[in-house]
Amino acid sequence: MNRSRAIIFAIFASLAIFFASSSPAFAAAVWPSHSSYTNSYYTSYSNVRTCASTACAVSAVLYNTSTVWMECYADGGWATGNYSSNRWFWVWYGSGGGWVHSSLVFNQASVPRASSIYGC
Repeated sequence: MNRSRAIIFAIFASLAIFFASSSPAFAAAVWPSHSSYTNSYYTSYSNVRTCASTACAVSAVLYNTSTVWMECYADGGWATGNYSSNRWFWVWYGSGGGWVHSSLVFNQASVPRASSIYGC
């Protein structure tokens, strides 16, 4: 029985070291202080973009009610999702991060301004 406990402890200790040594962005995505979610009134998804503008490429698609973690905001290109705005949020989601129009992010958190429309 003691050997089994030692093995389980070693596994958990290894996982703790792995997560502690991961990048801060990954750590923020795993243990958020505030979670938000995406939702579009007009489609079943929200586009994630490479910069804060509809002129930038779509890097992922998040279906409605996808959980995201907001890191920062930028005032970029004007767009209309659920409402018109030039505000965009950099969000982390299950497999990455990118820019989502502010009207598509619900339960918004207070986040700092980004250094540019290309990243936080």
